[in-house]
Amino acid sequence: MSNWHSDKIESMKSKCDSSLRYIIKDCMEAAKAAQNLGNEAAEGRYLDELHYASMELAKRLKGEKPGG
Repeated sequence: MSNWHSDKIESMKSKCDSSLRYIIKDCMEAAKAAQNLGNEAAEGRYLDELHYASMELAKRLKGEKPGG
């Protein structure tokens, strides 16, 4: 069974490094905006996406294959 989290993790595997870096930056800004608005659900979702992009980029920087 698929869910948002597993789908996001899987989608990060096909992104290029520059896209992952952009996602990290964009999600950080969006999470801060959501926090300022008091929208905890949105903030959490942006932080989750930021984390998944960071995990994939870290794998690559350690020399593992994308998606690996």
